[in-house]
Formats: sequence, C-alpha cells, structure tokens
Amino acid sequence: MSSGFSLVRRPLNPISSKLRILALILTPYFLWMYTASRFMSGDWTSGVFWSGGPPGALFPIPMYPGPLEIIVLANPVDSFLFLVLFQSGLWILLEILLVVLALSPFTIARSSDS
Repeated sequence: MSSGFSLVRRPLNPISSKLRILALILTPYFLWMYTASRFMSGDWTSGVFWSGGPPGALFPIPMYPGPLEIIVLANPVDSFLFLVLFQSGLWILLEILLVVLALSPFTIARSSDS
C-alpha cells in the first residue's frame, strides 16, 4: 500500500476562470509597468528617482516621465514597486507563477492505492 501523487485534470470552476482572467489582465499590466520602470534608478539607501520630469508613474496607470532631462524623486508607492518588483526581479517570478497557475488544466492530487 503505497500512496503517491498524480496529475488530475481539474474542471473549470469559478476560481480558475477568475485566475485566468486575472492572468490576462496582469500580464500586459506588468509589462507596461516594466517599460515605464526603465526610466527609474536608485536603491534602498539613496532613494528612487525618475530620469525625466515631470515624473512618471507606475501605479495606478503606468506613465513615462516627461521630456525634461532632470532627476525627480519618485513617490513612495512607485519607489516600493520599483525596488520590490522590478529591481529584485520578483515580477518575473510572479508572472510565471500566475500564468502557469491560471492556464494549467492540471492539478497535483494524492493518489491512494487500495
């Protein structure tokens, strides 16, 4: 009597359909935020700055900075998103996990031999 794990096809339920919709929304949103974050620089000690003015934004709507060649301090929300998500590379891991979780029709279930 040994028990193991096997792949089981899961039916489409309300939670998995919401995860799929969330993945379809967040994938281009993360990419849009990433393209805007390329105009940012900084670290935890010196702060985060935009490379142009007026400053851009990462949240709620990602926007590029203006055409002026000045360094502008980023707001705390944009600084947090830049340092935690983009500078550490966490957004790539989150995106991969979200897409795999949402688009995979299989789940791992414990199988028991009786």
